[in-house]
Amino acid sequence: MAAIVAGASAFAAPVEAAAPTDVDFTIREVLPVGTPGVMIASDIAVCPSAAVATIGATRTDSGPVSTFRGTKVIDCGGGDTFSVEFRASVTGCSSTDSGTWKVIDGTGVFTGAKGHGKLVGSYRFDGGAGTFCMTDGIDDRYTGKLKLVP
Repeated sequence: MAAIVAGASAFAAPVEAAAPTDVDFTIREVLPVGTPGVMIASDIAVCPSAAVATIGATRTDSGPVSTFRGTKVIDCGGGDTFSVEFRASVTGCSSTDSGTWKVIDGTGVFTGAKGHGKLVGSYRFDGGAGTFCMTDGIDDRYTGKLKLVP
């Protein structure tokens, strides 16, 4: 009888979902916003490179602070995409901006994915370091957690 009870409880145990993993990826974009970008670095095993489209981006200014909001669709190929909503701010003519991101949608291996984290953007100008006041592009580094649904 004890063997039957032990066997039954093994089947009743809940299935544990996969744990979120740390992620670190960088997206390079040429300005103005809306120009297609590319993923230039990624430790996401199922997405080592990607094409990136920024949609619905807005900018608001409050004194010396400019805040950007929008969505990036990251296309890893083969029908595997994920979309992140971002918010980043920069003060004055800083060389970087910073903010947060979260996964809001996904297809293929990213269907049902959850994720969030921080981002730091480094402005570029004429192939080198730039500032918000002198820029023609930005490298946004995203770090945080990503959980895929098995």
